[in-house]
Amino acid sequence: MSKVLYRRLFCQKDKKYQTFFIMYFVVRDRVLKCSNANNLFSMANNWNIPDQLQEDVRKRDKSCVYCGVKFKDNYRESRSWEHINNKAKDIERWNIVLCCRSCNSSKGTKRLLDWFKSSYCLEKNINKKTVANIIKQYIKQK
Repeated sequence: MSKVLYRRLFCQKDKKYQTFFIMYFVVRDRVLKCSNANNLFSMANNWNIPDQLQEDVRKRDKSCVYCGVKFKDNYRESRSWEHINNKAKDIERWNIVLCCRSCNSSKGTKRLLDWFKSSYCLEKNINKKTVANIIKQYIKQK
């Protein structure tokens, strides 16, 4: 379980107040503190996605390709890299998308059409008719 606290601190460098995230992780009744959780919401590129492809995908995917949520600076609604086809591991435009961490976590390594049958997708009304065009194109090609 984790809690996020927001603190407004005066930044001497910029001469203005800024909001910092303080995240506390609770593990077995012990509190572990991550002093600046802003870094947790940044997008790591652990897939060796080429810079040009990253730029193209960021321009294309302004919201989660599955649930449509606009990306924000909180953990669940922050963006994450997603392989539509997990087995392919292809670093190509058709297989790399941006989705919210909540959808990414729910999908995991499931096949796309199998994931649509999950309780998560049923609750959020995520299906082949409601997803972004890039996902619809992938489904058509299958």
